[in-house]
Amino acid sequence: MAVRTNPAHSPSSRPNRAWSAAPARSPVLQVTPAARVTRTRTPAPNSQLASKNPRNCPAPGSGAHPAPDSELTGIELPCLSSGKNETADLGAALAGKPTIINVWAWWCEPCRRELPHFDKLAKQHPEWNVAGVHLDKKSQAGADFLDELNVTTMPVYADRSHRFDTATSLPKVVPITVVYRADGTRAQMYPQVFRDYEELEAAVNAALNGQN
Repeated sequence: MAVRTNPAHSPSSRPNRAWSAAPARSPVLQVTPAARVTRTRTPAPNSQLASKNPRNCPAPGSGAHPAPDSELTGIELPCLSSGKNETADLGAALAGKPTIINVWAWWCEPCRRELPHFDKLAKQHPEWNVAGVHLDKKSQAGADFLDELNVTTMPVYADRSHRFDTATSLPKVVPITVVYRADGTRAQMYPQVFRDYEELEAAVNAALNGQN
């Protein structure tokens, strides 16, 4: 079940409002956010974020370059998981490896169930770039959410102004997963929640092998 987002009226500022849930293959439902909301800490000095497990996002390499038609080129986002707010062009930073990007938000209850599977995918498949994009203005809430779920391996970018989903023309739902080939061209998009690690791994392999 994926949850609809609205850039103009983000649930991040109104966590008790209802939102529309759009399952990948079932009728649209109305669901209500969980009453418990992730607590946020005071940001560290110099606009840095507080995180129990800081980790850097991929950096541009010297040999790999994205394809000219890669939709990732030109999308510059800061690294949420490092806590340093250092920005990078996703096309350059992720070129050279197949890339799996999970788009999520701290207020999304289905994301809570799914994110640990992506963290395991990052641990089990170092030959892939497995990264998250936090789609909300409240970056510290996103960092706290990752700490709460004990996500310690997967790097995460902060998207406070919907740059990623706008540039890639994604549906306005979270979570959503996009699989890219090593040259940065899109292989597949999954606007759904993965129930377990095995389902996620199989979907990524199918996308990269052209079986979808």
